[in-house]
Amino acid sequence: MIYAVLVLGIIGFIAGSSLAFASKYFHVSKDERIEVIKDMLSGANCGACGYAGCAALAKAICEGSAPVSLCAALKDNEIKNISNILGLESTENIKKKAYIRCSGGINCQNRYEYFGPNDCLLMSQYDGGIKACKYGCVGGGTCEKVCPFDAVHIGKNGFAEVDYEKCTGCGLCVAECPKHLIFLESEHKLNVACLSIEKGGFQKKFCNTGCIGCKLCEKACEYNAVHVNNFLASIDYNKCVNCGKCIEVCPSDTIKI
Repeated sequence: MIYAVLVLGIIGFIAGSSLAFASKYFHVSKDERIEVIKDMLSGANCGACGYAGCAALAKAICEGSAPVSLCAALKDNEIKNISNILGLESTENIKKKAYIRCSGGINCQNRYEYFGPNDCLLMSQYDGGIKACKYGCVGGGTCEKVCPFDAVHIGKNGFAEVDYEKCTGCGLCVAECPKHLIFLESEHKLNVACLSIEKGGFQKKFCNTGCIGCKLCEKACEYNAVHVNNFLASIDYNKCVNCGKCIEVCPSDTIKI
């Protein structure tokens, strides 16, 4: 009995000593900055940055394999704070927002009745989608479902709308839209909420808010910022001063602010 206890004691001593040796000589020091930076990120774990989550991004930032400003949700002061922690020079983060090129919804006729799940891809597959305008938002709300910041919603008018106070420009909604109606752009005030290149007369038959290519906006702009090509208006934001004259003359209420 005493012999067995002695043997077990020796084995325990050897095992404990081995573990102590291993923990000392094979110890991998943890970078404490990772946890600090992780807590400064959004915590949404949306994956829009290309990493598995906020912890993975924080680790990559500390290792220098990802830029400090990669997280779209970071504000300028947060980028500066992270840069200070890492001893890096702060870089300006050019903020982008999601802009939706459609305001059809209830203003646009349906091509057929749809009975099925509210999924934009499914609602777009048959005959170009449920809307008479093949370019239009089908209102399934897939963009709303993927937004981790509660910034995109299908409004009362039946098309996707963005809350710019909440939008971080992560781009997840852009990737999910089967109609490719959502664009990630630098912040601006005016938005041409249409992507149709149908002729005006044909467009007016089924959508009240679609661009008809009348060029009134182009003629009204004193800064050469608005142009109409293929029956669709576009705005050069490098020239636009947000005077709003294009909005005043638009007969279809296509240009939004």
